[in-house]
Amino acid sequence: MMASVNQLTGDAVRPFSPAASPWKHAKIACMLMAGLFVLGACGGPGVPEGTVTVSLRVDVGSDLGPAGVPVEPGGAVGVSVVELRVFGGEGELFFDADGNVVPNGGVPVYLAGGSVTLHLPRATYAFEVEGRDADGHVLAVGSLAGVEIMEDTSVDLPLLTLVGSVEIVAPSSIVPNEIVDVHLLVHPPDRPDLLVPTSDFTVSYEVDTTVFAESGLGVRFGVECQWMSVSATVTGLADGSQAMGSLELAPHEVCSQYAGPVGVDLIPPLLVIDDLPAELELGESLTLTGTVSELQTGVASVTLFDGPVEVGSALVDTTEQPHVWSVVWTPSVARDYELLVVAADLAGNESQEGVQISVVPPPEFGGFTSVIAGGARTCGLDEDGNAYCWGDGRFGLVGDGTSSNSNVPVAMSGGYSFVALTIRDNHACGVAIDRSAYCWGLGDFGKLGNGSAFDSLLPVAVAGGHEFVAVAAGASHTCGLVVGGGAYCWGHGEYGRLGDGSASDSVVPVAVAGGQEFVAIAAGAYHTCGLVVGGAAYCWGVGANGQLGAGEVSFSLVPVAVAGEHEFVALAAGTYHTCGVVVGGAAYCWGRGREGSLGDGSATDSPVPVAVAGGHAFVTVAAGFYHTCGLVAHGAAFCWGEGGNGQLGDGSVSDGLVPVAVSGNHEFVAIDAGAFHTCGIGKSGSASCWGYGAFGQLGNGLFGGSPVPVEVNAPQP
Repeated sequence: MMASVNQLTGDAVRPFSPAASPWKHAKIACMLMAGLFVLGACGGPGVPEGTVTVSLRVDVGSDLGPAGVPVEPGGAVGVSVVELRVFGGEGELFFDADGNVVPNGGVPVYLAGGSVTLHLPRATYAFEVEGRDADGHVLAVGSLAGVEIMEDTSVDLPLLTLVGSVEIVAPSSIVPNEIVDVHLLVHPPDRPDLLVPTSDFTVSYEVDTTVFAESGLGVRFGVECQWMSVSATVTGLADGSQAMGSLELAPHEVCSQYAGPVGVDLIPPLLVIDDLPAELELGESLTLTGTVSELQTGVASVTLFDGPVEVGSALVDTTEQPHVWSVVWTPSVARDYELLVVAADLAGNESQEGVQISVVPPPEFGGFTSVIAGGARTCGLDEDGNAYCWGDGRFGLVGDGTSSNSNVPVAMSGGYSFVALTIRDNHACGVAIDRSAYCWGLGDFGKLGNGSAFDSLLPVAVAGGHEFVAVAAGASHTCGLVVGGGAYCWGHGEYGRLGDGSASDSVVPVAVAGGQEFVAIAAGAYHTCGLVVGGAAYCWGVGANGQLGAGEVSFSLVPVAVAGEHEFVALAAGTYHTCGVVVGGAAYCWGRGREGSLGDGSATDSPVPVAVAGGHAFVTVAAGFYHTCGLVAHGAAFCWGEGGNGQLGDGSVSDGLVPVAVSGNHEFVAIDAGAFHTCGIGKSGSASCWGYGAFGQLGNGLFGGSPVPVEVNAPQP
């Protein structure tokens, strides 16, 4: 008997064939289209006078579906090149590389990424597109005629897959008087590894038995004890070409040997699929769920197919009423899928339903808004507060719940959104959007602030219910600023580094003495400094190297004023030194200077601020173990101090007693320094790092250092 299925309504699009012989070169005068070009404009730079800008687009995201093969680059599966041809009233038009019409010759017009922009005179046009694979096989075509172009516009062009060959796949088993499904596979020309979507063809079947259901995916019929044949005639909507496939079955050979029930289990299972999202992001898994009823046997299964490839299966839970099932599917490529869900019982009865879902690529990473370096690791925040970290993973400081090193950014687990982060040698802390603070890593002395001294690979909430705006981590203590300007510290209190007037440790935040209203805070290894309203700086803790900036003070249990009555706008604390930027952009440093980390041209310590040499007008500074870096207004970076690991970024491994320019003509908007490496963010949000990289803290996919900036890999979803 004859049957047709999936007949599309409406006018099918046919290729346009102009009278001037398309696909052959036609001469076009510069005064084409009744003088709409002006003399001298043909082939010239820019947009020619008298033309309009037309964006031509073709959807190459869903033309071909794979039969178990990966997506090829360049658009749809298998399609790597889409070429466009344009026809006017006098024949084919030719274009230069800028999309302008030229008299003859020209260059091919390709729709890179599915679109191209041309500059056309106002007229009526016909367009033809042709999609080819990497070997030149034509897989898809499309055309659109009678398009009137009178103003800047965009035109969506059809692209339909060509039909090349047809397969009919036999069922795995044949039982007399049962219902079986045969699957239809339609391939484009010369590509039996690809499938043509059902939307691009119609099909009619001829089956010499009772047909129960049919579609572009296959046909269901009853098995009789006789020779049986199934044939399919497929007509492509792209050009009207046809292809045929056939299959012969011989169930009579098993009829005489079959001892099972006959005619009692022709009832297929009733398959129901719960609602599914129309779209899924690549990298995510989808759990398909539903029910199956009217089973003829006590055991049944549900199988998920992508074309002929099984991509998931599960047994039906027959202990529930109705019988429930679930199948987990994780797509490997981004494209439009036409999946087939098949429910089957042990008697061979089957039901099937089609599922359509689009798998889209994850959104591209939008760049970092801040970079934080500390110890041998680095983190970056994006505009949504998501944290990505790389480098030394000990103590859980990469933030993914492990202790593994990473040479590329990895997303921090837990779903936190941070507005600020701080990292040190063995612990890290952050301020969440709701102003609560979290810390993770080594917990000795209580520096995680959660009321204990235990380690934690994952963030734990800092106790006290404070609303923090900033945090700063020292070697074994942490400090933070709260709304209103109060400062709190926790962890190791030896030599007064908590600033509360004692030398005692604290596993929860304690208020810094003095009642100052701070606007910024920075922590060195064993000291802390804060900037108050009005620009004065105060420091507390260990001062043996002069890092408190208050003169010859070995330590202080409470904040002491930094000498010099400077009006600071920014502060940074290294291991044994401190630096700041004053109004006007001059930088001052104090503390240990033996490696040149003070930048004043000497290698001596100073217990009071000394001016950084070079006359640069800085906007911010960052301090590492024994080196310092600063940014000037136009984004150039300068570094000074210890350079043995390339952390100064000037291409050398030498110390610098005065600021040296970081190589590469970068325009940074932010900078921070780890122990022996430095990182910055460019205007586009990309990050670059330089210096010591054995733990992967440069983030460029390598475990090695660089004396010049290298770009950090973008985080992967």
